[in-house]
Amino acid sequence: LVNIMGLKEHEMEFYPLGGIIVDAIEKKQKKEMIYKLHSLHDDTILFIHSGKLNPAKKTNELIRAFSCVPDPRFRLFVIGTIAEDYNEVIQPLIKADNRIQFLGWKSKDELTDYLCAANMYLQPGSVSAILQNAICCGTPVMIFPHEEYELYVKENGIRVPNENEIMKAFKEISLNPGALVDMSKVSYQKANEFLDYNKLAAR
Repeated sequence: LVNIMGLKEHEMEFYPLGGIIVDAIEKKQKKEMIYKLHSLHDDTILFIHSGKLNPAKKTNELIRAFSCVPDPRFRLFVIGTIAEDYNEVIQPLIKADNRIQFLGWKSKDELTDYLCAANMYLQPGSVSAILQNAICCGTPVMIFPHEEYELYVKENGIRVPNENEIMKAFKEISLNPGALVDMSKVSYQKANEFLDYNKLAAR
């Protein structure tokens, strides 16, 4: 817009894709429902990875890094569809770790339930609007350091440029899972400040 249309920087502002904020009471109810559905223990640290899964999503790197941290409290739910030629790469990795479960495709409402239940949403690859939805659920995030997320992923997430950094992040969470509680509070702050559809529509 600056180079081609001749606009000035001060004439523009960032207008992100938003989401519907799930309040803390509803979030707790959804979490209890998912934990009961999957017979999860109260001390479970639940991670969600979702989307149309292809090599750009880095699902294989994510699962390998996850499996390198043998914390028995960890669970990883993989939700979505796996590209046919990628399936033969991903399925053996999932089957090799009994803490990982592939849940297949879920509706938007069902996915929101899982995002609310998660201690962290994992998106170490390409961009997806699911990230905004996760933040609107008050959920911390682990992301590739895309410039697009600079504004609303600060202190509510971990930036992971490669597989080694993903593994390090899992190790840090294993040692200090309480940090995720603080990150959740910041996700709610960022959602209210930048991502609330009601505020975006008013603008």
